[in-house]
Amino acid sequence: MSATQKSQKGRAATPAQCRRVLSALTFLGEIPQADIDELCAMMTVRDFVAGSTIFYEDDESDAVYFIELGAVEVFKSDGTGCKLPLAVLRNSGVLGEMGLLLQTPRTASARTLCAVRTLVMPSASVHAALENNSLAAYRLVVGFARVLSQRLALVDEKLFEMCEQKNAETRYADLNHKLLPVP
Repeated sequence: MSATQKSQKGRAATPAQCRRVLSALTFLGEIPQADIDELCAMMTVRDFVAGSTIFYEDDESDAVYFIELGAVEVFKSDGTGCKLPLAVLRNSGVLGEMGLLLQTPRTASARTLCAVRTLVMPSASVHAALENNSLAAYRLVVGFARVLSQRLALVDEKLFEMCEQKNAETRYADLNHKLLPVP
C-alpha cells in the first residue's frame, strides 16, 4: 500500500454514489440495482488532492479505484525515471483492474491531475465475493475483461501501424539504396 493510501481513511460509499458511478461504466452494461447494492457494500470513498499518488508501479494490487470526480494520469517510468504516459482517466474511469484480475503488483503508477474522489473496492472483498459465487462480482470481472480486451485491441492496432510504418521505411531505404547505390 502506498504512503498516500495509508494516510487516507475511507468512509462508506452511499448507495447514490455507487449507483451514479457504476451505472456510468459502459463496460458493465445495464447493471441491476441488486448488483449495485451488493458491490456498494464493498466500497469506501477516498479523496485525493491534486498531485497525489494513488499508487506506484510495483505496489501491491490491493484495490480497484472507480473515479467519481476528477482526472488521474496513469504512467510507467523507465530506469532513468522518465515518465511514459499511458492514459488519462476521468469521471467513471477505473484503476487497478489488471492487478485485481492478475493478482500481481501494479503495472503502472497513478497520480491525480486535480482533486479526485474515488470509490475504492478492496481486492480481497472482490475475491471473497467471487469465492461465494456472487453474480455481481462475476459481472464486474466480466466488465473488467471487456475493458482489457478493448485496450488490447487498441494496442494491436498501434503495433500494426508501427509495423506498417517500419516496413514502409525499410522499403524506402531499400529502394533508395537500389536507385542511388553507394560507391
